[in-house]
Amino acid sequence: MPEISASDTKTRLLYAAGECFAEKGFHRTSLREICRLAELNVAMVKYYFGDKAGLYAAVLEHCHQCGPPRFLQEMGQTPTTPPEARLRQFVRAMVARARGGDRPAWCGRILNRELVEPTEVRAEFVRREIKPVSELLLALVQELAGPGLSRQQTIRCALSIVGQCLHHRVAAGNIALLYPDYEYTPAELDALAEHIAAFSLAGLAALRRSREASPSE
Repeated sequence: MPEISASDTKTRLLYAAGECFAEKGFHRTSLREICRLAELNVAMVKYYFGDKAGLYAAVLEHCHQCGPPRFLQEMGQTPTTPPEARLRQFVRAMVARARGGDRPAWCGRILNRELVEPTEVRAEFVRREIKPVSELLLALVQELAGPGLSRQQTIRCALSIVGQCLHHRVAAGNIALLYPDYEYTPAELDALAEHIAAFSLAGLAALRRSREASPSE
């Protein structure tokens, strides 16, 4: 666990919980284990987080927010920012979160574990942290693809964009085995983000051209 001020009890609990949840999962981790690692008593968990679910929710939020700036800040929400630039900002932030090394290693493991072993905390986490970003991306997709895109098509496009980014976190182990010479250097992360953005923009532009050529469909 990183060196943290002894007076920062809440942070000590958060980091200890992150390590334990990443190793054993939410259901198999006890508060006693977390507090033993943090060198604190269980009463501190109840004081700061209420219970184990509250502590886990705080860990998930920390994993989502730490590292690069938040998505909503990254996407350049001003009238003068072209939609193409906003999509590039979004992809850059997602790639940085998927492969960035400036947050605790356990963050990625917890987020991956939550995908395959969802907990009861997940629904509230998605509603509070993910849904606002999702709605922003859906609106951006519609702006780039032009009028007339159905709800299903819009969701499909948004999921394709996000999927390209998250693949580099979820499938990191397979990627390393398949392409041992492929390294996520800072330069490669920049190139990867630009590739995903360009690929996505080309797809959205093709959808727009297709509808403009067949306006009655």
